[in-house]
Amino acid sequence: ALDLEKAQAVADLFAGDAVSEGHIDRMAVSLEADRLHAGGVNAESVVLKGTLEPAGFDLKTLSVENLAGASISARGRIDDPMGKPGGRVNVDIAADDLTGTAQFLTGLFPDNALVARFDTIAASLSPAQAQLLLSARQSDNVLALDLSGAFGGTRVNLEMSGRGTLDDLSTLEGKADGLVVADQTTALLRQAGFDILPLDNSGPARIALKAEGKP
Repeated sequence: ALDLEKAQAVADLFAGDAVSEGHIDRMAVSLEADRLHAGGVNAESVVLKGTLEPAGFDLKTLSVENLAGASISARGRIDDPMGKPGGRVNVDIAADDLTGTAQFLTGLFPDNALVARFDTIAASLSPAQAQLLLSARQSDNVLALDLSGAFGGTRVNLEMSGRGTLDDLSTLEGKADGLVVADQTTALLRQAGFDILPLDNSGPARIALKAEGKP
């Protein structure tokens, strides 16, 4: 298995300054691994292809056949990946259990508030099948997110837009419009982060969401 933290350290040693200071005009990136290891979790059958340029990383394809129970594919562009990341990324995910994915992301981004939040509710969001479109503009911190899919028996269609940075949730400000339909009300509350005792037959829930301001 390839240890991702060690590989990243080696890459930073040999190419980190060249990439961050814009000394590389264009570099093709191609990685195929039977197994990657990060955060105590293995990712199996990993394919990464793209092009690294001074302004960002053009992600042609990222696919993970098995990330601790989740299948993930992504494509898009990441601006300034060595500094303040932005860009636009499409992600498709299908998972029987998201807890391993959360653990893997925590190993990669231990100080990211959004990842930490995901880690606390990953179990209640399982199983999951969803599509995510995330865009972030660096110049003025404009963010947009479109999410559709099913998480642990809850069906979600959500559109969000505003300003802020993904590494500091307190900076987020904008508006959200969506529909959430759950088979069980208690499950929906746990997914929202509430500490609720599990109850049988708590009944379905349907929330039409329109919000504006700060979280």
